[in-house]
Amino acid sequence: MNKSNSAQNFVSQHQLLGHSGPIYALSLDQHYLYSAAADKLVVRWDLQTASQDHFVVKTERAAFS
Repeated sequence: MNKSNSAQNFVSQHQLLGHSGPIYALSLDQHYLYSAAADKLVVRWDLQTASQDHFVVKTERAAFS
């Protein structure tokens, strides 16, 4: 693997503080981020406010991507 001088710096913009377990899958559209986690929930996050809205799906098993 070649090392280059063009390293990128990443800056945390938001934290997803709503799951009670690790996040296993993320999906993005124009307005929302969807997260699926070990707590067996799929949650929708508003990208403008970085907050969880009322869309929640409870699954029988944790969803993986």
